[in-house]
Amino acid sequence: MPADVPEGFLDVRFTGRFGASNPRVSRIDRSPSLAATTNTSAAAALHLAPGSKAWGRVPATGSAWFSVPASKGSRVLLRVLAPELDSRLAPMIVAFAPAGREWARVRRSGLIDFTAPSDGPARIQVLDAQFRGGDDFVFQIEHAVGPHVDMVVPCVVTAGVTNRVTLLGRRLPGGRPSAIPGGDGVLLEQAQVDVVAPAAASTGSTPWPVDRLRRAAASASTPWSWTWTTTNGPSNPVLLGITSLPVVAQPMPEANGVASRVPVVVPVTPPVDFGGWFTSPSSGVSFDAKKGDTWWIEAFGERLGQVVDPLVLVQRLESDAGKTNQWTDVTEVAELDANPASAERNVASRDAAGRFEAPQDGRYRVLIRDAFNPLPTSARRPFRLTLRKPSPDLRAWAWAQPPPKSNNDDRRAHATSTILRRGGTLPIRVAISRLEGLEGPVDIVASGLPKGVTAPTARIPSGQSSGTLLLTPADDAPAATFPLVLKASATVASNRIERVVATGGVPWAVADFNQEPIPSRLHQSLRVGMAPEAAPVSVAAPGPDVIEAKASGKLSIPLRVPRRYEYT
Repeated sequence: MPADVPEGFLDVRFTGRFGASNPRVSRIDRSPSLAATTNTSAAAALHLAPGSKAWGRVPATGSAWFSVPASKGSRVLLRVLAPELDSRLAPMIVAFAPAGREWARVRRSGLIDFTAPSDGPARIQVLDAQFRGGDDFVFQIEHAVGPHVDMVVPCVVTAGVTNRVTLLGRRLPGGRPSAIPGGDGVLLEQAQVDVVAPAAASTGSTPWPVDRLRRAAASASTPWSWTWTTTNGPSNPVLLGITSLPVVAQPMPEANGVASRVPVVVPVTPPVDFGGWFTSPSSGVSFDAKKGDTWWIEAFGERLGQVVDPLVLVQRLESDAGKTNQWTDVTEVAELDANPASAERNVASRDAAGRFEAPQDGRYRVLIRDAFNPLPTSARRPFRLTLRKPSPDLRAWAWAQPPPKSNNDDRRAHATSTILRRGGTLPIRVAISRLEGLEGPVDIVASGLPKGVTAPTARIPSGQSSGTLLLTPADDAPAATFPLVLKASATVASNRIERVVATGGVPWAVADFNQEPIPSRLHQSLRVGMAPEAAPVSVAAPGPDVIEAKASGKLSIPLRVPRRYEYT
């Protein structure tokens, strides 16, 4: 690994005779990690000192065991990375006393935080929540000693300025108790810090965070990975959104206060980005509007990597002759459930977004709650709520076209890689989402192509949401692996909209997508591998000349079909 490669998570591919493979996530780390290979029983547990890390694997129908020092009243914090590494493991972590009594257990969160009720050492068992195992069930475990940040409020910061944010987590230097529980039910600590956000344009210089923002719909955000540096060491990296709008944060409740049974509403002046966490019953913002005022309302929750289902409701304040003010429902903001791609590339989201037009003068409020975690004791997760003027926009995604189905009952999903052979043509599928009233054609343009490879502009006509870009190499194109950068552009009046096309794929094959979810995720880049051989058969037009025909007449197009390697 070159020394100048930054720490973080990177897509790694194998490159060989047949081009480039599909990517898998690998963690680049400055600190060394142990290799756990024989720790398949409690008696063979691998010792994990504070601050150390280890790579492991859950064997079939088995588990991996570790031993960590612990004394009565000491706090132990362990992090397990698995889905972040393209692993099939759904981690369950169990802590036992030396005599075998269970101390703590967490399912699927990948973080266990407990206080030892007696002297240790503690035995830590890592297994799959569905009791599976094998070579694809890998993980990395860390005995953390520094601060751990569960979430930041607000989770979005204004670009290029200093932002005051509240950290919620564990072992925070200078932290004080909060009333907000983490994913494991433990009440978190809170601490306020200043964060200097970069300019929005500079965020594109860092790789996409494939360890956390994996779903295709997450490409709608502009993420920034930030790490809190403290006297106790650095924290885990956390994701913050970058915006050009002013940011307002949801106020923190008192740690010993009584939980509110009414919505937590903050007055704002749009346009604004509001950052908070899902409360019970709900939270949100209020603002004044004139009849005919229009706003684009968008909620980010699931697209931040959270297991949430945001429900967004707009209400109007009704005053009745000095009596108690009443809020009446105006509209519910629709979910982003449209999927212009395919079952293998689901770009839909449970997040909500839509256009709101004030029906009359008055005071309005936008409430947001989580349908997945409605109880007052449920785990709290962050959200971002945007109010801005509507403006036509688009999102685009690309992936290598999978092989044709063998029959109508074929429900396989393939881990397809982008392999290009001399004289052949590689189709790249592109899907777009038209937002906020965008109409007209959308052009898909490829850039950075190596010598000998061409890709004519692909146009997706008005009213359509998908198309195909064709890559064609010359017969003498050199073998190489190159990144394919695609941009989608559209023109609205005199304004030109241009967006980078996000790319993704399936990390492993699925035999029947009706029985097993398709684990499609975003990639950091779309790399095309040029194999040093010719395609066995290709179909092409006879030349670049334009072929003309009369209207309503018949047109014959001659094709040439070169065959190679005795292909008949």
